[in-house]
Amino acid sequence: MKTIDNDFFTNYASTGKPYNEVWRSYTGFDIFKEYTSQIKNLNYCLVLGSATGEILKSIHKECLLAPTGIELNMSAFDQSSGLGYDVFHGDMREIITSLPYSYDIIYSNSLMYLPENDIIPFLQECAKVGQYFFWYGSMEGFSVPDDYRVTLKNYDWWNEQFKAAGYKETTHRYLWHTL
Repeated sequence: MKTIDNDFFTNYASTGKPYNEVWRSYTGFDIFKEYTSQIKNLNYCLVLGSATGEILKSIHKECLLAPTGIELNMSAFDQSSGLGYDVFHGDMREIITSLPYSYDIIYSNSLMYLPENDIIPFLQECAKVGQYFFWYGSMEGFSVPDDYRVTLKNYDWWNEQFKAAGYKETTHRYLWHTL
């Protein structure tokens, strides 16, 4: 996986604005918030790609969940880890196999950064630590312009990857549940 440089977060999505000002427009957070309000007994959330921490703060304050993050970019990790939440630094493919906890729900808008052949094995590992998986990310024809997104496929392709990894569809478009 290509390491994301610090400029990525200072001019996010070529908007000329820093990530912390525009993140909500690109992450599906409001959909996540709506979905989580409809599921009983959610307490713990793992965020794959916690960026500069805005998502962690919002999951805690608005969804009333205890968030944990994983972030690859060192500058973003420094910002998110200083907020008082558990945040792991490194490649999510490596960290997912050694997490000390399990989670009620996994949130991600970062799967498109993984090579295509890593998607199913990574999702299989996620199924071992998370009951639900919310994914809202770039798809073919619907992507933020940057050189880091390597797997851009349509929704049906992504849905098949989740199914092949042991998830089942829910009534919500961006939410899957482990079998």
